Amino acid sequence: MDRHNDRPIVVGVDDSPSAIPAARWAADLAAREQVSLLLVSTIPAPDYPVAAGGRAERDLLRTFSSVARRRAERVADIVQRDQPSLPIRQLPRVGDPVRELVATSADARMVVVAGPDTRRLPTLLTGSIAERVAEKSHCPVAVWHGRLDDPLSDRRPVLVDLGASAGTGPIGNAFELAELLDVDVIAMRSATPPRRESARLSPQQRNAVRTEQLVAGWQRQYPNVRVTNVIEPDTSARTRAARAGNAQMVVSGDRGGNRLSGMLSRSVSQNLMYRAPCPMIVCDSHELIQPPSVRRVGESARDSGRSAKRARRTDAELTTTGPIG
Repeated sequence: MDRHNDRPIVVGVDDSPSAIPAARWAADLAAREQVSLLLVSTIPAPDYPVAAGGRAERDLLRTFSSVARRRAERVADIVQRDQPSLPIRQLPRVGDPVRELVATSADARMVVVAGPDTRRLPTLLTGSIAERVAEKSHCPVAVWHGRLDDPLSDRRPVLVDLGASAGTGPIGNAFELAELLDVDVIAMRSATPPRRESARLSPQQRNAVRTEQLVAGWQRQYPNVRVTNVIEPDTSARTRAARAGNAQMVVSGDRGGNRLSGMLSRSVSQNLMYRAPCPMIVCDSHELIQPPSVRRVGESARDSGRSAKRARRTDAELTTTGPIG
């Protein structure tokens, strides 16, 4: 087995309503990728001294550890019903949830966390666990949003937002996930002014050409994934979220960097963590869920079976659109 196939998909488990649906969604991906699932259940350690100290503090930590373990076991039981053959490991911890998830991300394929609760004032002012994990993680992070009663994948496309990053990470991960789910990719990019040497092209036309160049290499590697290019001049989080409403997940290359500056300075990607109606995957510009050299067992057979079903992309699939609403 290749060493990359040993890397699990990690899920942060807490008591939020989205925690179990997020774990079920992650388990579906893990089963498709033929990798294990690691449930990290962390109870925050008390940030105040225990008055009695000594034995009382040890008893308290044991109680917290027991709560973390029972929570992980409960989620594992639910997930196992969806994926009976999926290897699931549990990691109960007492400490800082962000630190624990970032530590596990060093050897993970992806970290999945439930979407932030915008009703909580501390979340809005200092950033959610999801936002801080996305900023510090060593691997791609999926911030889960969606239907609590039906979190699993469907037939909608994977949307990759190329407005914030032109690196290979976002588009490569979008292709990887689209092939995994047997769905299409929508590559969305913002309009930019044409350069002098291409002055005869409109901004939309020039941007369409640039997007095609970005996806060309990945399309050769994933010939069965169909791509539609979309030009979206409006870069606001509201418009991005509206586009995401027609996708089953969004891939972005912008982790954001102004977490402590308040809501006014949040990046579009950070705001999408709160607004997106579907899971949002954030990664660095060259950060891949699965390196190009790693191919899953049986992939060649699936490729040959799919090639008859999917036609090659034509010029008619290059779509240029304006703002929504």
